[in-house]
Amino acid sequence: GQVISTVLGESLIHHHIGQPLDGTQVSLSDSFQLLIQTPTLATHYIQNGVSQLLPTSNGWFETNDIASIDQNGCISIHGRQDHQFNSGGELISPEFIERVLQSSGLIEYVIVIPKQDDHLGFIPIAFIHSMDRLEEIRLFSEQQLPRYMQPKAWFPWPKYIHFSNKASRRQIQSYFNS
Repeated sequence: GQVISTVLGESLIHHHIGQPLDGTQVSLSDSFQLLIQTPTLATHYIQNGVSQLLPTSNGWFETNDIASIDQNGCISIHGRQDHQFNSGGELISPEFIERVLQSSGLIEYVIVIPKQDDHLGFIPIAFIHSMDRLEEIRLFSEQQLPRYMQPKAWFPWPKYIHFSNKASRRQIQSYFNS
């Protein structure tokens, strides 16, 4: 069931997802993972046609979302723990890099994924919908992101992959790895 209320528009600009509905409690783990506890929480989910027990920890559902909660109880999502990667000892959240790059107004959509690197573990690389303004995008990246977050390679968006963020990230990673 629904556990959060949000104001459309504001949520898209500031990545706020809203405040918990009555009866829903939220908390953050030590690693800033959003935890939810509510009487409407499902106990199972279906994966590949098989019912699976929904994993909880002491009654809290671990969302895997990296979040913050402001003084008004408004929740903001900053990325996903399962998308983070380590580059030379720095923890990188691809969603942060994507938001910064999109704020340039130079690109419509972007997906950042990790690429294996012999010296740093992983490095960020970016797939963008248009390479027309690549030099401007690179300059913006250099001005707005710390060096370790700047994409080390830029690739054109594969024409056969439709942008939908969640599906696209998996498809882009698979495309790159093949």
